[in-house]
Amino acid sequence: MLRRVLMNWRRRYGYQFVVYAAILGMASIYVVSMEAPPESEIASQESFFLAAKATKVAMPKDWTHGKYQLSESALPSWMKAYVAFHQRHVQTPASASRLVWHCPENRGCGGIGDRLSGIVQVLMMSMVTKRVFLVDWHGSGLSINKVLRPRFIAWDSIPLPSDMVKLYANDDRNNTYLRDPRTLPQKVNIQLQANLYLYDAVLKREPAYLAYWNRYGGVNISLLSPFKIAFWTLFQWTDLVVRHAQGLRNASGLAEPAQRYIGVHVRTGSGVSWTDPPRHAGLPALRQFYDCARRLQHALQQKCINEGDSTSSLPEIYLASDRVDAKFQMKAWDSENDNTIKYVTNLEPFHVDKSRNAMNTSAAELDVWGELKVLLDATCLVTSRSQFSTLASSLRMDQTPHRCAVMFDQCDIEQIEQAVAVVSSC
Repeated sequence: MLRRVLMNWRRRYGYQFVVYAAILGMASIYVVSMEAPPESEIASQESFFLAAKATKVAMPKDWTHGKYQLSESALPSWMKAYVAFHQRHVQTPASASRLVWHCPENRGCGGIGDRLSGIVQVLMMSMVTKRVFLVDWHGSGLSINKVLRPRFIAWDSIPLPSDMVKLYANDDRNNTYLRDPRTLPQKVNIQLQANLYLYDAVLKREPAYLAYWNRYGGVNISLLSPFKIAFWTLFQWTDLVVRHAQGLRNASGLAEPAQRYIGVHVRTGSGVSWTDPPRHAGLPALRQFYDCARRLQHALQQKCINEGDSTSSLPEIYLASDRVDAKFQMKAWDSENDNTIKYVTNLEPFHVDKSRNAMNTSAAELDVWGELKVLLDATCLVTSRSQFSTLASSLRMDQTPHRCAVMFDQCDIEQIEQAVAVVSSC
């Protein structure tokens, strides 16, 4: 099998690439062979949220590996109230109806960005309608519990209700259920397939959600996004993802995560392993990604110099893309300059909903989760129009209310300055 893969690479890319890929592959081989922690370990590490007081759900200081801490020591009142509600009712099925986010057999739910957006939306709907929120994510490779653990809400409680009403709300931001959850069938358990999040500004205007915010004194979305709060209240990384992200950084040659670096997510829409609506394909768009990353790179370096770090070096760039040849092209341009672009050469682009040809589906899915964390940990981002980019640019808790992120084709001086201005320190 290995010989056949190397021969295919040689025919496509030549001997030099095969040698380079083999070296990197040996350096990162442990990345694809790791296994998830045993279920007993997961259970013991999750004892915190089960024991939390209903009125005092404080964030631990090392919340989600130190990168995603809230600026306060406790959840906001509107989320604290739901956490308490969930803890009271999750173990007593007859006491409250269930609202289950559902993905059938790992298909038709969108990519990771779409799925996680839908999950947060269904959580919000559960809050408004006083239902117990659960997740039913079927997977052909990794189950969701292998990459994300519950934080304060036991969304993986089993067994699921057997009498659920099935509803569908994919790809429709005007869906009645999403806009007004009070229209959901009353006093029944519901299984809802959804892959969209009604963004914070929209939620703040919709009467059902507005009434919920106002019940707890309102919500100031200019300070901290409800999406961020909801996401990190639901989730924390498993050790598997943390280790794998570090493995990807090592395999790419990127410096330690404590060092500044820029993440770039290039979604061309023309990936070779699945069909996708056209996004940002072609050399002109690719050049925009590259030029934007370079501008952001130099602006971040200059900020650090202006703050007194006269020895500040040019930040490195971690490149993620749905096309391997897009990485090759951007690296070729970079070779004419500073050679600061890093990527994992032998990482096959994979889409959790659409890819069919991965030799090891679990390993390919883990690469996607690992790259999400690598992009999330980056100091600044260059993004594409993709929910994967949206997640990476919206979930860092140490840069509020905004993140240092720039859309690849809106990368003028003003946007760069606004992005770099939110970086707290060098």
